[in-house]
Amino acid sequence: MVAGELELKRGNYAAAKGDFERYLKAVPAMAAELKTDAEHKIKSCDFALEALKNPVPFQPVNLGTGINTPENEYFPSFTVDQQEIIFTRDIKDAKAQEGHQEDFYISKLKDTIWTTAKNAGMPLNSPLNEGGPSISADGRVLFFTACDRPDGLGSCDIYLSQRLGDGNWSKPMNIGAPVNSSSWESQPSFSSDGRTLYFVRGSYTRDRSRIFDIYSSTFQVDMTWRSGKAE
Repeated sequence: MVAGELELKRGNYAAAKGDFERYLKAVPAMAAELKTDAEHKIKSCDFALEALKNPVPFQPVNLGTGINTPENEYFPSFTVDQQEIIFTRDIKDAKAQEGHQEDFYISKLKDTIWTTAKNAGMPLNSPLNEGGPSISADGRVLFFTACDRPDGLGSCDIYLSQRLGDGNWSKPMNIGAPVNSSSWESQPSFSSDGRTLYFVRGSYTRDRSRIFDIYSSTFQVDMTWRSGKAE
């Protein structure tokens, strides 16, 4: 299983598929979740192999110096009109435990040029890491991932912040159960209709292998979230 996962990460899909298939044959009485995980990875290999046979045009365009810098920028999220982008930047911070930390930056499109991104500031940003933003279609609500917070339910949880009338962001709030749990929740994606939140939950199998699944939860009229379900 480990050999297959390494080949999969390296992009050696045919070799990875062979490793997973041999793993299934070698351990016929494995736990159900391990079998499901291996079968899922085989399907992923099949998809990748087929996609490589049928490439599609892909010409990425650098968004320019207003957004990109010598630092690392990633996890972009756009408003539905594509006039505003919020993203994560890994910045140097001598006070941080590892000498750097993640903050959110925001840029607006002016004519065809992205303006110089500005730090979203406190209280949205903090001395800790913020990442994986997903902004609502109207740009007023932001979901994101934060880890190891005092109010966290697990190692990483999903938080919410609202844009106030003065343009600043409210103090982030842990959205709580049933979305967050004692497991690892991350990578939120909020639907354009403002009702459904998709996210990733990580958990461990019996042999301590880590698996990740996509869940969804719907915002109810009583202002609560419906129990997250696997997609």
